[in-house]
Amino acid sequence: MDLNASVKAATGDEKLKNWLNTFLDRQPSFRVTVRTRRVRSGAVWCNSCKTNIEACPHCNVALERSPEKGIDAAIATDLLSLSWQGVLDVAILVSGDDDFIPAVERIQEKGLKVVNATWQNHGHELAHSCWGSFPLDSVLDRLIRE
Repeated sequence: MDLNASVKAATGDEKLKNWLNTFLDRQPSFRVTVRTRRVRSGAVWCNSCKTNIEACPHCNVALERSPEKGIDAAIATDLLSLSWQGVLDVAILVSGDDDFIPAVERIQEKGLKVVNATWQNHGHELAHSCWGSFPLDSVLDRLIRE
């Protein structure tokens, strides 16, 4: 199973990064690719009032942005590649991002199934494009290891 993940460069994601690299990547049949998002400070353009905003208007903390690291493209490429190699029958796509809809539709044209898992009230268009879907909220308590 191929898994693509992105983590923040900040220390808050270090536990996740370590778990992905030192545990999950070492499990049989798993290949994990972790990309680090570098946070950048800078102004954000407001389309409504047509101004650059450099700090939060409520607390005055500088706004930060995480640039796209190509995770969506890597996931879509893996899904399509694995489908055409004939090594999957069902894919579980954990995302609410509508950008995956064209890849999902193409994969399902081959008769394969894509199941969408996302947070409740997110990604309805992607969920409707998939063969099946379920909210992660409903299984979260079973995914947490004590």
